[in-house]
Amino acid sequence: MSNNILKSKNSLYYFHVIIYVLITFGFGFLPPVGQITHFGMQGLGIFLGLLYGWIFLDMLWPSLLVFAFVPLLGNVTITEAVAAGFGANLTVQIFLLLTLAAYFEKSGLTQYLANWFVSRKIAIGRPWVLVSLTMLCAFILSAFTFIYASIVVMWGITYHMAEIMGYKKQDKFIVVILIGIALAAASGAIAMPFQIMGAITLGALESATGITVNLFKYICFCVPYSLLVSAMYLLFCKIFIKCDVESLKSKKDIFGYLRDQKMTRTQKESGTVLILFLFALLFPCIIPHEGGILKVLGDYGVTGCTCIALGLMAIPRNKDGEAYLSLPQFIKTGVNWELYILLAATTPIVNLIESDEAGILETLSNILAPTIMNMSPFVCMAFICVFVYLMAQVSHNVVLIMLFVPLLLPILTPIGVSPVVATLVIGLASQHSLMTPAASGQAAMCFGNKEWIKTSDCYKISAVASTSAALAVIILLPIMMRMF
Repeated sequence: MSNNILKSKNSLYYFHVIIYVLITFGFGFLPPVGQITHFGMQGLGIFLGLLYGWIFLDMLWPSLLVFAFVPLLGNVTITEAVAAGFGANLTVQIFLLLTLAAYFEKSGLTQYLANWFVSRKIAIGRPWVLVSLTMLCAFILSAFTFIYASIVVMWGITYHMAEIMGYKKQDKFIVVILIGIALAAASGAIAMPFQIMGAITLGALESATGITVNLFKYICFCVPYSLLVSAMYLLFCKIFIKCDVESLKSKKDIFGYLRDQKMTRTQKESGTVLILFLFALLFPCIIPHEGGILKVLGDYGVTGCTCIALGLMAIPRNKDGEAYLSLPQFIKTGVNWELYILLAATTPIVNLIESDEAGILETLSNILAPTIMNMSPFVCMAFICVFVYLMAQVSHNVVLIMLFVPLLLPILTPIGVSPVVATLVIGLASQHSLMTPAASGQAAMCFGNKEWIKTSDCYKISAVASTSAALAVIILLPIMMRMF
């Protein structure tokens, strides 16, 4: 790379740094709006600067600086800000879940499940069935292991399929599959309450209201919703995206060699751990209980059950006295530190924005109330879904969930909207944001895969994917409102 290009990139980077600093510290000098106080304007400056930094600079260092900037306003000390962020139950929970997901991925369980799905005979000569199975596998892998690992594994299988069938890089059919995998994996990450986005969504609800959701009922809604999202995506792609699928209509059994693959001992052990983990989480939600082990497990929730799973897995030793499962290694390979610190940073900033001293909630309520007060709960939720869907395309999905749940629930609850329904709408509409690189981690992966996905096709097909998810939320709103 030439020195001129490097200088140009550095100049642009430092230009964004200057803008970031101006927003962070300059916004507080603007005249207050509505009921927002001077303190609130300063807090908004820190938040908007953080958002700008996440989009144009980096996810890590702007998050760390939050812990230094928030105490400057005088409402908390730096010790309190750090404790609020890194000591929050949700932050600890995500750390533990990422470690557990690394165990499932390292054991080979993820690869075994992927191979099993794509080798089914029903897909031979049926290209869209093959795509459906690929997306279903991505959903299941993400639901029970780790979203980004599932995307990488299924993308690798897709590359292999393209090579065998004569597809070139950036062919539209391959792009449809790759983005479909990201979409299905996004569904899996929120469909299960012990996965990253499911835990973030339900954790935001509990932090804001103290309400806990029946996990079994949550899964019973999110799984059919996820299948509907994938079905609508495939339907829209089949109608509107012109793909060449002729080569896949042959009766060649390209993945037949995977059909007789056997599970290894390690894969069986990790599968057993996964089943026991699900049992501990879900049985207290299904079977009525007054006490006993089910009550203990119900009180433990996701955080406690994950601690137990990780602790028990680390006990066995081999003949050399070494642990079969190295927790430090899983922490090293599994924990996404950018996501972890991002989550920690959102807690003190959300606490600041929520505070009565800032006046932000009151102002937001006065702005939204005239618009939604005469709406029915259904129309109101459809409106919020579209609003969040649009916002999520230019702001990270995690940030929107952490911010909008505590901000919008006090406004929506008085007009008859269930806090659980409102949280689910916000979470689902945010999670499937794929239309820009800043929308989510999976969106960044799609836009970053320039070797296989042309940028123009990424925008177009990602729009189909995100819109499919938003429409699915609105279609299933009546069922959601009855269930919760």
